[in-house]
Amino acid sequence: MQPIGAIDLLDVWERGALLRPFRRAAALVSAACRELSPEQIDALTLGDRDRLLLRARALTFGPGVKAVASCPSCGTWLDVGFDANDVLARIPTGGPTTIQRDDYLVQFRLPTCSDIAAIADEATQEEALLRRCVLEARRDATTIAVDALPEPIIDLVAEQLARADAGADVDIALTCDACAHAWTEPFDVVAFFWEEIDTWAERTLNDVHRLASAYGWSESDILALGPRRRQRYLALIAEQVR
Repeated sequence: MQPIGAIDLLDVWERGALLRPFRRAAALVSAACRELSPEQIDALTLGDRDRLLLRARALTFGPGVKAVASCPSCGTWLDVGFDANDVLARIPTGGPTTIQRDDYLVQFRLPTCSDIAAIADEATQEEALLRRCVLEARRDATTIAVDALPEPIIDLVAEQLARADAGADVDIALTCDACAHAWTEPFDVVAFFWEEIDTWAERTLNDVHRLASAYGWSESDILALGPRRRQRYLALIAEQVR
């Protein structure tokens, strides 16, 4: 894995604007993990994908994460800050992929990125995902279809699917400074990383425009500059204007 460089980041941003979130995630993993083939990325579980994205985000923008959240009790907005590496260290390894309840036994595998792509246009995505991920369902000694499972067993399988792939659902523990209410807030690494990239890209392209207008440099020449040198040239332009 490597940090995503400025040129590659702009390329992913441009292509990703027209992609669904799961395709954006795959493009980001590909940019950060050149050693992985498209087939290997498709075979990643959602938890493994999001772990890679969180590491890529830490390498590209730094480990510190800053966000805001609204208290569900009093509505106060809070500044949220945490270290991505701390979150990665706390993610559990997951749970079993077999459940047994009453007369039923169900074995399943974890959903992969290719599964999410395959069910994207399904009307009932949860049912479609279960059909793809359940390897075997039995009642006593008889093999049965997934559709023949009773609703309580289906709910249990769906719950265990989420629990088994622990890295796919990351929650951040928060406490409101105003009312002391404590709760957990889901952290969607794909959406958060993409929002950061979108903000960075708009700012970077504005900087490129200013530097190209002032010095006649190409986009690739400007992006090859380190952030500190780029900011220094922008400061010189601002001084000339004054």
